Amino acid sequence: MVALKKELFAELTKQGDLRMNGKGAWYESSPNPYGKTDEMNFYQKVKEGEKIRNRSKEYERLDLEDGM
Repeated sequence: MVALKKELFAELTKQGDLRMNGKGAWYESSPNPYGKTDEMNFYQKVKEGEKIRNRSKEYERLDLEDGM
């Protein structure tokens, strides 16, 4: 698990992801380009323990869903 986390963080850093240099709040302060207001403040919701359902059929894995 630690190796996977390191790989993820390395890739995000390489891509210039703002969360890797402490500026991740920009993502939350920016208007949602898709107009899905229920998806705003995603990070804060997850951080506070709210269960977020993946609504994308492309990535849906029913075997991993926990009845949310």
